[in-house]
Amino acid sequence: MKEYTRIYPTKTTRYILLYIGIGVIAFSFLLSSGLFSDFLASSFKKIESGILYIASYHLNIFNTYPAARRTFIFQETGYTELFNRGLVPIAFFNLILNGMLNILFQPLMLCIFTPQVILNFILFPFFLYGVFVHFRRIPIMIFFFLAYGIYIGISDSVLEALIRHRMPCDMIYLSIGIAGMLRWFERYGIR
Repeated sequence: MKEYTRIYPTKTTRYILLYIGIGVIAFSFLLSSGLFSDFLASSFKKIESGILYIASYHLNIFNTYPAARRTFIFQETGYTELFNRGLVPIAFFNLILNGMLNILFQPLMLCIFTPQVILNFILFPFFLYGVFVHFRRIPIMIFFFLAYGIYIGISDSVLEALIRHRMPCDMIYLSIGIAGMLRWFERYGIR
């Protein structure tokens, strides 16, 4: 007769299973009670009202200072659609992408900051490579860069203010981009 040995789970495995069970029960309660949907609805309304406020601020700046060099979070028809239809997912996605474009690649015209913009264009693929390679080491810096950068890119409508306010993000962008470039050169043997 063949004997079977019983395998007991380790202490770590038991804790993991316990946390998964508690998480499933808590998530089920949140979904069934409506607390989660209420939280999502109220959060979305706060985000939508904040974005509508920023869009109206942009339009007021455009009307108050018509000669100022401006950044855009939407095309001209996008503001009308935003106020008429509300914040639809495509408008939100457009807003995020334009905020990142503003923080990384503005000013697009020739000025004293053009060399910095050219450096940003050159370092962008290395920045992406650095994010993927070094994400486990510096996730807080990357999250800070994305959150703060998108906020600055969306909220600053005059170009000079955008350039002043993005300096902390520029330092993070340059450090991750240069680290990614050096890692890429090291990996592929370019010296």
